[in-house]
Amino acid sequence: MAELLELQTSVAGAENAHELRELSRERRRLVSVLVQRARKVLNENEHAPSPQTMGRIEATLLAATSPGERELLRTGRLQKELTGGGFDTGIWGAMEPRAESQATGPTPSRTRRRDLERAEKLEAEAHAATREAAELRTAAGRLRRKAKRAEAQASEVEGRAERAESKAAEARNKLDP
Repeated sequence: MAELLELQTSVAGAENAHELRELSRERRRLVSVLVQRARKVLNENEHAPSPQTMGRIEATLLAATSPGERELLRTGRLQKELTGGGFDTGIWGAMEPRAESQATGPTPSRTRRRDLERAEKLEAEAHAATREAAELRTAAGRLRRKAKRAEAQASEVEGRAERAESKAAEARNKLDP
């Protein structure tokens, strides 16, 4: 937990998109570990967690952006779940002040936020595509093995058919004087 909360604080010091991507990957890894630990604790204490409960735990882990929220999370003294209001209130909320700018048009912080949103979305799509490719490779391997078995069976059946035709020809020859 301390590692995740430190990571949320360090996002503000990120200097480039590459560093933000690395922090995002690390955030997903840490949140996944913590969610799995929460599931284990709930199961060990005979509380079967629903997918909704696990989702709320994950959202709370990501929503602790203010120092006060992080301290409550660190000490385990939450009285209710934390909820984020979207992209800028999650881990990335530490990067920008919450007050909206009065300027018209995109400000550097809005442009940066959009770029970060786009980068995170593309990264998620790439991850999903990689997972799908691995699943398709596995399915293709299964189909190749199945096709080889079918070819072997077909070859065996062809051999039996040839032997049966040969026996039939022999039988015909014996019948014909």
